[in-house]
Amino acid sequence: MKYYICEQEKDTLVVRKEISLDEYSNWKKCTDKLKYYSMANCFRDIAIRNGVEVQGFLSKIRGISKREEIAKLNTAIIGREANRLMLNYLVSFRTFADNMQAYSHHMKSGKQFEKQVINQIYDSEAVYRFLSKLRNFATHFSMVFDSITLESNSVRLVCSKEHLLEYQEWNTKNIAFIKACPEEYLPIHEYIEHNNVLIMSIYLGFLRYFGDDIQEMHNDAINLMKEYQIVNPFFLESESTDLTGSHVFGLGLDILKKATDEFAQLPNVNVSYLGVDQILAKDDDSTD
Repeated sequence: MKYYICEQEKDTLVVRKEISLDEYSNWKKCTDKLKYYSMANCFRDIAIRNGVEVQGFLSKIRGISKREEIAKLNTAIIGREANRLMLNYLVSFRTFADNMQAYSHHMKSGKQFEKQVINQIYDSEAVYRFLSKLRNFATHFSMVFDSITLESNSVRLVCSKEHLLEYQEWNTKNIAFIKACPEEYLPIHEYIEHNNVLIMSIYLGFLRYFGDDIQEMHNDAINLMKEYQIVNPFFLESESTDLTGSHVFGLGLDILKKATDEFAQLPNVNVSYLGVDQILAKDDDSTD
């Protein structure tokens, strides 16, 4: 097997140099790390957006106050839609949380991120723990909203204590949390609002602790482009010298720029993305 660094010129990959398996593997790990950043960003957005959609739907239903409008409501359709949105939120939230845990194992400061951010929030935030387990409830036992109350001037989608406590898989902390709610119906919309803040806090913690990896990748990319005077590096694995049966991946400079720019927005961070034009121009200046 042969390994090469290449550059794209129009629709063709031009080989610049043959490289070792170790160097090829290192760059593959680099692009994998950029995928972790992209997926973390994506999972965060999906979870928060799904939460906002649940809140919006609950607010819309609560906003129906005219008797004639209430009388026309199809409660079965409303309940199904509310539970669909809630299930989307719970699954996307847990997907985000599980992937944050998984990504910590591939970060230079992953242990600190896991201890100082993930574990701390899980241990200290009862709402976070409850919604995390509510995903299990919704996927393995029953829908979250078990009924709808129709009054003369209001409509409410109900998630009752009695309904939740029918589930036998709650741990003691979650049981205590449910029972401690002063009302018979749990304020799910308030929990989502609070939890979305926690999702964003975990993401920002991920970004801060991932900063060492971002800066290392940025510096390595600069050195690579300087050495080979390459604007858009690609890496190629081929079984033969004629490059048939090749596997190709790009460095992902667009993702690296986004990660660096976002990391630079954190407090007390002094870093900026050095673009290709700047890199090559600096290299030209150094040879004058």
